[in-house]
Amino acid sequence: MQRLSTYWTLGTLIAHGQARLKDFTEEAVSHDLWMEIFNAGAGELQRLLELTDADEYRDSVVLTSNLLCKGGDWHTADTGVTYTNATKTLHIPTAIFTGGNFSAGITNFNTGANFLGAIVMFRPAVGSADIFFTRIASITGNNDVVLADAYGSDVSGAGFDIGAMIIPGALTSGVGSINIGQLSLYKSIDRINGIQSSLYGECYMRSQSDFWGITKPTGYHPHYKNLIIWYRDGEMVFIGIGTNLSTPGTLTMHYFHTPYPMVLDTDLVDIRDSEVNMLLDLGVLKGLETLKVPIPQVLQAAQSRLQALRQAVDEKKAKLLTDPVNKP
Repeated sequence: MQRLSTYWTLGTLIAHGQARLKDFTEEAVSHDLWMEIFNAGAGELQRLLELTDADEYRDSVVLTSNLLCKGGDWHTADTGVTYTNATKTLHIPTAIFTGGNFSAGITNFNTGANFLGAIVMFRPAVGSADIFFTRIASITGNNDVVLADAYGSDVSGAGFDIGAMIIPGALTSGVGSINIGQLSLYKSIDRINGIQSSLYGECYMRSQSDFWGITKPTGYHPHYKNLIIWYRDGEMVFIGIGTNLSTPGTLTMHYFHTPYPMVLDTDLVDIRDSEVNMLLDLGVLKGLETLKVPIPQVLQAAQSRLQALRQAVDEKKAKLLTDPVNKP
């Protein structure tokens, strides 16, 4: 993670902040509070200076195989899978977990993976156009989970045509899922700007409903069999790999991010050196506010400049929200 400053670390920021604060009060701000103040301040400056779309805050990361989500599927030939609508309970026998259709290490809902929040989908009958999507809301036993939504009727036996949970953990042709929440930088990701394949170039973002319509178990959409598509749902990025493609190659995710946080005193701040003086002003003002010390006259000009920036950004945002040209 490349940071923008070439000199200013958390340690130097705190040292300068403490020195400035001593001009106005004998009270002190703790190290952890300074860290919180300067990290929050860097994020606020990015917004006030309208740098959220700046090239400086664009980065990329390779989506490696260790981010793949575990999961599995079942088919008509697999017996014993049932859904009880009254309790929204899905039951999967141990034999299904251990029969080769689920990721290695998974033997039930309590072993091998954290199934809470996992996506569940199933087609209730052969030839049905109805594909039901929901999430796991709670785990009630080794073989039973409660779903977040009710399907509407019980499903069991041969009527249970096909189903999947989380998606099988392999990025080959078909559908895979990646948990970007496992990335150390996840909380700094503002938005994904695109995903690229080393073999096929740009991967195409689609809406959630379009994605599942294109990749549905009844048959991959013919127009997308040579393409890679994706959509994001919170921490999860779902990848649809055209069935004519044997592998997606190396996938690289491009994203815009907020300033990377400082944790160690040696961590550089993720703003340009030319903006550090504003960050120090903001930090000292926040420190005085926290200590309930009145803002001295010498800092009132800096306070006014920051308030003017906040007002200008808020007014611009309000105009964008109310301008008919920008309405959908």
